[in-house]
Amino acid sequence: MEKDEAIFIGVRDPVELRKDILESSKAVVTSLKAFQERKRIHEEKLTEMAKLKGVGKELQRLTAQLRIHLPTAKLSSIIEQKRKIESLLPHEQPKPVKKPVKKVDRPKPRPAQPTKPKSELDKLEIELTDIESKLRGLR
Repeated sequence: MEKDEAIFIGVRDPVELRKDILESSKAVVTSLKAFQERKRIHEEKLTEMAKLKGVGKELQRLTAQLRIHLPTAKLSSIIEQKRKIESLLPHEQPKPVKKPVKKVDRPKPRPAQPTKPKSELDKLEIELTDIESKLRGLR
């Protein structure tokens, strides 16, 4: 056979074959899109964990500084003083006092703001819409 000689093969039901190929392409693009989203979430998680680790180290440092500045006292001497004070007071059953619970205003977590669009994710989205439009055209 020569290089210039072309071979033609007959394809049964080319529309159905094209439809199947486009559907599989759509599935691949959807999978890639889901993968990119998981990858983005994983990267976010790593950065948040790094921030949390830094906050933990800062908390340990501040706790160590606080311990340095606080006076030292033995627990047994404090308990002994408390018993002496209680023995001097009349023996009444103290009523438990309920302290009002203060609500702490915590900042509401902000929804993830779409930052600069990911080029890979945008490309996949565009490709997915193209494949879906071609599929609609075949039906």
